[in-house]
Amino acid sequence: IAYEVGLGKTIEAGLIWTELRSRYDTRRLMVLCPAMLREKWKLELQRRFGITASIMEKNDILRTLKEYRAGNISEFAIVASMQGLRPNRGWEDDIDLENRDSTKLARFLAENADDEPLLDLLIIDEAHYLRNPQSMTSRLGRLLRDVSDHVVLLSATPIHLHNEDLYQLLNLVDEDSFNQINVFDDILQANAPLIRARDMVLQGNADVEKFLEQLIE
Repeated sequence: IAYEVGLGKTIEAGLIWTELRSRYDTRRLMVLCPAMLREKWKLELQRRFGITASIMEKNDILRTLKEYRAGNISEFAIVASMQGLRPNRGWEDDIDLENRDSTKLARFLAENADDEPLLDLLIIDEAHYLRNPQSMTSRLGRLLRDVSDHVVLLSATPIHLHNEDLYQLLNLVDEDSFNQINVFDDILQANAPLIRARDMVLQGNADVEKFLEQLIE
């Protein structure tokens, strides 16, 4: 979801969750966002959708996910920060990091990637922070994606990103469809005439002949 600031991305994400609950009785939600937005998300979920979410740190999240996996709980709504959950570089095999809560959480997520999803819906706000696949924030996003049934990314700034940055975000959402950067470039080029035709219409002064040329191209 890539609307400009103030056009209701949070509300639309909440509506997606509401629809999933109606259709599939989904019960496990996580919102991942910058730390400064956690309280806003908690308030919006409660005020607009009646969802009581808890702001959790990594050790609380690990305990909650383990409780679910053990069959002790069936539903939860979590709001967490990117900064608070992302693991340290080298978490996979560095012995010096194995006792850190972030490492324990990351390893638990990795171990459960091929099992039944831990999360019904993962919402990532300000998703452009995950555009660099080498960053640990992006790694965290992929760890959570692999244990989630559905994923929604929110960003107000996709048009300011380079094509490769946008590709990385789409790859995070749908790794099967967006799996080759060179093919993505071809898709962008093939759609360029349609974008130009759309811009002509939006400007309100489209020349019919030039408009048709774009459609034919």
